[in-house]
Amino acid sequence: MSKPTLTVEQMNEKFQVLTASVESIGSRLQEELTAGPAPAQTARLVAMALAKQAESMLGNVGGSLQYLNKPEQSDESDDSNPLGALVEVAEEVLESMVEQLGVEKEAIAPFLYEANGTMIPVIEDLVTRANGKLAEAEALTKAAQKK
Repeated sequence: MSKPTLTVEQMNEKFQVLTASVESIGSRLQEELTAGPAPAQTARLVAMALAKQAESMLGNVGGSLQYLNKPEQSDESDDSNPLGALVEVAEEVLESMVEQLGVEKEAIAPFLYEANGTMIPVIEDLVTRANGKLAEAEALTKAAQKK
């Protein structure tokens, strides 16, 4: 298994930054989607598609990070902790997945770690490209206004 270069803490930080970036792109698109000529609108539509894909992938990474971040569970469960309840549900889903796939439970955390380490740079690229398309759309809109 190749080891991703990111720690779980770094994955958490990147997850937060990427989530904020995708939300920012969404806000910009709500305000600007129909601005400018057709080529500018096309660039914004591409940005929207890239951001939506990044958002979907971030959902998967976020779920994985919840599992990777969970503290070691004690035998006494705290019913008043909603996060603990969420982790318990995740554990049940995990056990079901382990049974269905026939893999050992010990394979899941390293799998999630490596998958996240691979997906986060892909998400970063999607967000970078979406921001690039927004910049392109802005330039096209300004050029059309000067005519």
